[in-house]
Amino acid sequence: MQASVIVCTYNRSRLLERLLASMAAMAVPQGLAWELLVIDNHSRDATPAVAEHYAARLPLAYRFEARQGKCHALNHGLQEARGDLLLFLDDDVCVAPDWLRAFTTAAGDARYGWFGGRVKPDWQGTLPGWYRAETAPAFSGYFGDYDLGGRPHAYAPDEKLPLGASLGVRREVFDRVGGFRLDLGPREVLSFSPELFF
Repeated sequence: MQASVIVCTYNRSRLLERLLASMAAMAVPQGLAWELLVIDNHSRDATPAVAEHYAARLPLAYRFEARQGKCHALNHGLQEARGDLLLFLDDDVCVAPDWLRAFTTAAGDARYGWFGGRVKPDWQGTLPGWYRAETAPAFSGYFGDYDLGGRPHAYAPDEKLPLGASLGVRREVFDRVGGFRLDLGPREVLSFSPELFF
């Protein structure tokens, strides 16, 4: 198996640096060939320098996508990726040390075409004052709160679908259905920063 990790980013070099630092510390399964594609969606900050810094520690390839919009960046990543397992991360997450191992282990079961991983908000040790447990489910998609438990299992029809912040898809799925639709997803030149809420 070969895995390609695709990270699309736009003007969030500080957050990207945190992600890359966590990836540099993660365990890589023995014998796994993998690559990390950082797709810069026309950033004007230090994104290229951050990617260059981590290229010495990770199998990282930096690519620039001038067409604004996450789906353009994702499709650029699909074109560049060489792996038969495509793993997607958002630039504002940090991975657990066993993140790559968990996905490649799950992908060992050929019955499944896509896989989801846990995504938990990092509240920096303290919940924000506006957070209420009773309203948390309504905001889970906005703050990346996705957890179906610690054991691998097949998705049930009524279960919440995985978030793109930690998602795996076999290349053959994209070969059948094509890339990401350009009429969906963020297209505006906006930058959301979670720090605004803390």
